[in-house]
Amino acid sequence: MIKLVATDMDGTFLNSQNDYDRERFDRVYSQLSQLGIRFMVASGNQYQQIRSFFPHQDQEMVYASDNGAFIFDRGQLILSSSFQPAVIRRIVDYLLDLPDVDFLLNGVHAGYMLTSCRPTFKKMMYKYNYAVQELSDFVSLPDDKFGEISLFIGDDQRIAQLCDQFNKAFGHDAEAVASGQGAMDIIIPGVNKGFALGHLLAQWGLTADELMVFGDSDNDEQMMQCTPHSYGMAKCSPLVARLARHRAPSNDQSGVLQVLESLVKNSGEPVD
Repeated sequence: MIKLVATDMDGTFLNSQNDYDRERFDRVYSQLSQLGIRFMVASGNQYQQIRSFFPHQDQEMVYASDNGAFIFDRGQLILSSSFQPAVIRRIVDYLLDLPDVDFLLNGVHAGYMLTSCRPTFKKMMYKYNYAVQELSDFVSLPDDKFGEISLFIGDDQRIAQLCDQFNKAFGHDAEAVASGQGAMDIIIPGVNKGFALGHLLAQWGLTADELMVFGDSDNDEQMMQCTPHSYGMAKCSPLVARLARHRAPSNDQSGVLQVLESLVKNSGEPVD
């Protein structure tokens, strides 16, 4: 029986209007709870932003934000992974030297970007981050712990090139991954959504067979490998399509909720 459901947000749980069928979810969530199945979000986005989508369930849910760097359970930070200060300094200096590249440092308390960032980038960052501070420079880094760096490039080919260049330059110190929707993330190697799920499974004494996951982008890779009950969305990346054991309908058709409705109808047993 499934005991934990984990879903990505953008391109997976959320539709193209950056929302979801809230009445339908409230009903499904209540049914999951009655079966003892916990629901969590595993996202590359900021904790303060993703929790705002669930005002009715926020104090009951688990969030793995910033691609698994920070895990919050019932509003409490229970696990924090962050770059070493020397590494984050190197990354910032490297990114500042790249032409036409803006970035946001994702910390526990806020996201940080330069006031000189392009308006299009700022608009995108404010859309996905509720706690943001604009700084005049990065000569001195903010007093925070950084678990991820977000970039919005908008061009999949350039993202692939930047990821390749970055990963060659930083080796085992940092990893760049495409995160879908024209974005890319720089994460701590080994710290990802799969890492967060592995931590929770161990903490709660659950097995891989008691987990169900949903995703659509390359940063969902490790999450897809955590369980045989993995679902790639109808419009998922080639990597997720290859790794996922099952496919879910489109996010614009409430694909996650469709699968979960079948799950609760089957009393928590996956319908494979």
